[in-house]
Amino acid sequence: MITRRKPIRNILCAEVQEAETEMKPLRITLLSFFMLFGISAWGVAIYIADEATGHAVVDGYGVSAQVR
Repeated sequence: MITRRKPIRNILCAEVQEAETEMKPLRITLLSFFMLFGISAWGVAIYIADEATGHAVVDGYGVSAQVR
């Protein structure tokens, strides 16, 4: 019985895909740090932009408490 071998190209591609999708602890840490930094910077930027233009604070339900 003759068995057919897989082409070397398929074997190499599979090894490269496994290596690229593996998440290492350093990569996870850096990804988490940059994600949290981006979210917090976005929040600060929105807060600063609202304060600079004098917009009233409105919550998600459309109810706002304004002190006049």
